[in-house]
Amino acid sequence: MSTKSKKTLQTLQAYREVDVYYFRSQDAVSEYSIQLLESYNQLRTDYVLQKDWPMHESGIDMDVYDRFVKNYYVIADHKNIAVAGLRATPVLSIEQSLSYTMWQNAIEYKSFRQQMNDYRKTQTDEKYHMWDITRLITRTSVEHVDDPYLRTASRIGMFKVFAATVSVTDSSTKPSIWYFTLTKEMYIFMHKINVEPFVIAKGKISHSDAAESYLCSLVPSQILSTLRGKNKTIYAIAKRQLKQKSAVKTP
Repeated sequence: MSTKSKKTLQTLQAYREVDVYYFRSQDAVSEYSIQLLESYNQLRTDYVLQKDWPMHESGIDMDVYDRFVKNYYVIADHKNIAVAGLRATPVLSIEQSLSYTMWQNAIEYKSFRQQMNDYRKTQTDEKYHMWDITRLITRTSVEHVDDPYLRTASRIGMFKVFAATVSVTDSSTKPSIWYFTLTKEMYIFMHKINVEPFVIAKGKISHSDAAESYLCSLVPSQILSTLRGKNKTIYAIAKRQLKQKSAVKTP
């Protein structure tokens, strides 16, 4: 069997074995939903520790959004372990998002403000239903994974999380737009799965940052058109996933 065929089979197997769930924090009442949220929160915490970012006094990564009743957690599960996830929160403007406020004390804030001003000259977001996407993470971004299948499961998990989030953030009145701040590693990862966000601004946020971060936007309804022609297997999976809202589960 060729290497390409093996990768295709791994991708299809991961698609079958990785489930995706969404729920609000106050709805995490079943034993399984609590376990899944704890697994996802541990991923977040491990990543924050790796980056040497400020940690909540509880020792678990936590912020004001975790107490916000309108947010959603979207988490991919592979054999009772979170392999990818994010948190989606409705906002009224990009300036009100946590993704934006991360930059307010950035060491390159002056450059960031100039890039934001340039963005505002050409872009208006009022036609969109706006969502702040935070704590975007995969297992492979936290720990080194040697098993190629587990790497595939993490990648497919993130992709299925994106597809599920399209369903969660979908609006019948106007299209949705997502905002998020990405590390360089996550920015590269997103391009590897053929999800290409628009970069609003980039630069270093803190002195400890080894690389730039990226404030991005993405119109999720355009994901399929971006994938078309780039990866037939992933495109077929995406098309099927986006059409099957029933595939998004609540634990």
